[in-house]
Amino acid sequence: MISGHTVSPTHNNELMSTYKDYCDAFDSLFQLKTKDEKELSEIYQDIKNLINSYKYPPNKILSDISRIAKINNRYMKSYLYIVKRIFEEYHPKEIKRVDPGFDYLLYKEYGIVLEENNRRKFEKFESKNYSSDIHKENTIYRAIMDDDKVLLISIIEKGEFDEHQKLKSSFYPPSIDQYSYLELCCYYGSVDCFKFFITKFHSEITKECLYLSFLGGNQEIMNECLKYQKPDEKCMEYAITSHNIDFVSFLMNEHKIKINLGRCCTQINLRVFLIHLDQTNDIDSCFAYSFDFILPSLVEYFISHGANANAKTNSGITPLHQAAYYNSKETAEILISHGANINAKDKDGQTPLHEAALKNSKETAEILISHGANINAKDKDGQTPLHITALKNSKETAEILISHGANVNAKDEDNETPLQNAAYSNSKETAEILISHGANINAKDKDNGTPLHNAAYSNSKETAEILISHGANVNAKDEDNETPLHKAAYSNSKETAEILISHGANVNAKDEDNETPLQNAAYSNSKETAEILISHGANINAKDKDNETPLHKAAYSNSKETAEILISHGANVNAKDEDNETPLQNAAYSNSKETAEILISHGANINAKDKDGQTPLHITALKNSKETAEILISHGANINAKDKDGQTPLHITALKNSKETAEILISHGANVNAKDEDNETPLHKAAYSNSKETAEFLISHGANVNAKDKDNGTPLHNAAYSNSKETAEILISHGANINAKDKDGQTPLHITALKNSKETAEILISHGANVNAKDEDNETPLHNAAYSNSKETAEILISHGANINAKDKDGQTPLHITALKNSKETAEILISHGANVNAKDEDNETPLQNAAYSNSKETAEILISHGANINAKDKDGQTPLHITALKNSKETAEILISHGANINAKDKDGQTPLHITALKNSKETAEILISHGANVNAKDEDNETPLQNAAYSNSKETAEILISHGANINAKDKDGQTPLHITALKNSKETAEILISHGANINAKDKDGQTPLHITALKNSKETAEILISHGANVNAKDEDNETPLHKAAYSNSKETAKVLISHGADINAKDQDDETPLHHAALNKSKETAKVLISHGADINAKGKYGKASHQFVLFCQGSNDDHIDNDSDNDDSNDDHSDEDDSNDDHSDEDDSNDDHSDSDDDSDSDNDDSN
Repeated sequence: MISGHTVSPTHNNELMSTYKDYCDAFDSLFQLKTKDEKELSEIYQDIKNLINSYKYPPNKILSDISRIAKINNRYMKSYLYIVKRIFEEYHPKEIKRVDPGFDYLLYKEYGIVLEENNRRKFEKFESKNYSSDIHKENTIYRAIMDDDKVLLISIIEKGEFDEHQKLKSSFYPPSIDQYSYLELCCYYGSVDCFKFFITKFHSEITKECLYLSFLGGNQEIMNECLKYQKPDEKCMEYAITSHNIDFVSFLMNEHKIKINLGRCCTQINLRVFLIHLDQTNDIDSCFAYSFDFILPSLVEYFISHGANANAKTNSGITPLHQAAYYNSKETAEILISHGANINAKDKDGQTPLHEAALKNSKETAEILISHGANINAKDKDGQTPLHITALKNSKETAEILISHGANVNAKDEDNETPLQNAAYSNSKETAEILISHGANINAKDKDNGTPLHNAAYSNSKETAEILISHGANVNAKDEDNETPLHKAAYSNSKETAEILISHGANVNAKDEDNETPLQNAAYSNSKETAEILISHGANINAKDKDNETPLHKAAYSNSKETAEILISHGANVNAKDEDNETPLQNAAYSNSKETAEILISHGANINAKDKDGQTPLHITALKNSKETAEILISHGANINAKDKDGQTPLHITALKNSKETAEILISHGANVNAKDEDNETPLHKAAYSNSKETAEFLISHGANVNAKDKDNGTPLHNAAYSNSKETAEILISHGANINAKDKDGQTPLHITALKNSKETAEILISHGANVNAKDEDNETPLHNAAYSNSKETAEILISHGANINAKDKDGQTPLHITALKNSKETAEILISHGANVNAKDEDNETPLQNAAYSNSKETAEILISHGANINAKDKDGQTPLHITALKNSKETAEILISHGANINAKDKDGQTPLHITALKNSKETAEILISHGANVNAKDEDNETPLQNAAYSNSKETAEILISHGANINAKDKDGQTPLHITALKNSKETAEILISHGANINAKDKDGQTPLHITALKNSKETAEILISHGANVNAKDEDNETPLHKAAYSNSKETAKVLISHGADINAKDQDDETPLHHAALNKSKETAKVLISHGADINAKGKYGKASHQFVLFCQGSNDDHIDNDSDNDDSNDDHSDEDDSNDDHSDEDDSNDDHSDSDDDSDSDNDDSN
């Protein structure tokens, strides 16, 4: 499939002859296939030529080789040998960007370290026993690397083989995180092993297989991969990396994939770069990238051929950026003379001057500045060139910038100055320069951190010394209240810590979480810094805001060495934090087994309980800290300890599926049937969390599959609740009772329906669960599905014979429930399977009445569309429209009306829906009803209109609506009472104001001759009384018995209203038909307080009634004497007030007041036969 290439001979011939040795040298490095020292020496000679003839920097070639080796790691030792030769001959300085893994192997092989900063990473590689062999002998990986099929088969036949295992290593290209066996075959070009995996295991050919096949270089493998994967741009990147020109040409010619110029530069593939130039003649793009080859003559070539001085790479980098980066001052001069933009910005907002600062290209910096470069230009992070010099310790460039006016205190996006950068990078020389030119020693960044904080964090000890010597505050606090010493402790910057302390840093300073530097050291296992802090007086048992000590922190982070140090200096091993947790509980949480051992060996309480009553063993169960659990048990931890909820560690393992820890607990005697406060066993918890593995284990060790909790629920109920289908299967297979009932009579199937656990429902039914089982309320699983709109479970239940029209204890079907809960989808399903849309419950209510009650408008539409009776009446004669009025279900009301609901339908008390809206102040529904023709003056059985209902409930908004649509203000009920009488009865003062403002008769009389003011007096509605009087009510109006409102007030001991009446001129000694005054009435009814009010305002205590009884007898009574002085042998007949204070609700849906309230009042009116007293 892959054929040769053709290249047009324009630029290519001219340039290839010039750079042939350059291309050959890098081709030989990327395609290295030898371990022979003689052949390697030849390659080394090519590299020497590269360095000597092309002036390629030795430090750059060393960095390049460290990366190339990962592309071709089978020959790692060959690359190490070549690097050793270069290092020994050229002794390069300041080698950067060396791969840490390669540097480690070089150190192991030859004792050479290229980049000193890599040393700190060597410990990681050492712990993994990495070597230059890459893979150990007689391993499956070594077999693949060497394409040793025989060895591969022998390893597999031993049985220790997982075909799905993946390799993660630091010595492979970083673009792929983990490698399958087949991907490794492609990487190494191991065709025999590749065929074996394909044939034997049908291994998947992934996209990564195709990519890696370009590195492996085996065309047979590549062709096979191409059958399954289509080439893309990433294939071209790998082809360029391979330095195989045939692969590149194949992708260009056969798949029209373009060459990636950026990849040509990073992989130093000048040959392909020149092919791109030849084929596209895109001089500008090539010019922008050409600097990366470090060939000044190539750059000059492009300039001489008219390349655009401002051409940009995909990253926005111009040739001038490149010239500044490589300090090519002559090239910079040429570019500027050709119109290069001196302040051009790349995608990161950096100018050429930033690049000069980055690489300390001082000469180029001078040239840029002399041509007008912006000294204080900011990149996207707000950093100026001076920030960059400080970060990179480009001291000479820094001096140049400052001498030309650079702002030494410029702030970036994080409010950091150049001095903060210098402190972070330990750029001590640059720091000195900055300070000498006025840099603020204590400048604060966005987190309030100073340069000294940065120096402490990075262990920039020399810079720290400089900062302190110039007055830096050693105890400065950042926004978290952390001092530089906190930062030093966290980063184990021991030398800087020593310096800070020697200059007065507070070793016990507290941050915003009350943590000291020692707590930071403990958390990050900064053992050396911890020693220093303790030796200078750090508080060993200092507590943070959570009451945690340094030992708590060490335990949490498994900082075992620091823990040892803390304990040896007196740390309390049983210290408790605010949750009552000890360091041992923290160690258990993090599985810090080594620290746990240390704590126990020093007396830690193995069974200490936290605020939840949990021991360290409980915590290991929570986090599956199996190793720490073993340690705790071996030291006597209580296996069956109970927390405050009665849960043992085994309960916790079951809840969290910590199967390994569960096995350990059971093997040491944990009770598998232990019960917690809710009588739940570990198996209940496993079922709830679908901890199938732990469930299996518990059952295999005797767990009771039908154990009952306090609600009589079994583990299978819990599995049903959480849709733990796998655990449900396990429980059933071990004899769980499918139809077990809990305290509410619900089976597991009821629970699946409630929670829509459809898969578990299927399992239960397939094992014989009763689909029509009834609970205590006679509800079936289908009722539960309807309640929760569990449409899928509903389908399953119906398909297995669930009774569509089953009735519960209230006679409600599943369809009633869907209507109440607006479970529209489930309603559709039920109806489609034959549910009766007009089914009636115990109260004669249909599903449509339920929908009206809950304003389930969508379900209402569905019911109506399937034939629901719009005007069906319940036991109280109420239609669905009455119910919408009761609940102000305005949307559903609209739907009902639009489908022909009777607007003026009457219930058994003669009330229309509009009556109900008035009683409940359902103003929106009232407006809808009226807009569709509801009779605003309709009368019920008691001759009451909606306005009288509004008056009763003080439904002021609805009252306004009714009046504005023609409601009769003075309509009278069967007792002759107007709406204003009703407001007086209920003290509905706002509605009274509305009625009066619309012309209500203030002095209207009912059938007993009583005015609204009489009623306010009788009911002590003082606010309404004041309103009536202020609008002209007659305070001395007389009823049929010649009684005034003051008589009524006296009768019912309405002292406040009595005062209002008297203050507005009520006759204090007015006489009724029996010649009795208000004082007589007060005495007769023992209205002591009102009697006092009357007497204080001049009531005649000697006045005699028709039967000769004097009022003076009441004086003793008013003074609190024996009540026997008063003949109270009256027959207190009931008044004609039918407006009861008690709302006799006719609402069977809820606890709310009933719409069909007769307003009957149990209090007597003034029509009593007081003459019986004689």
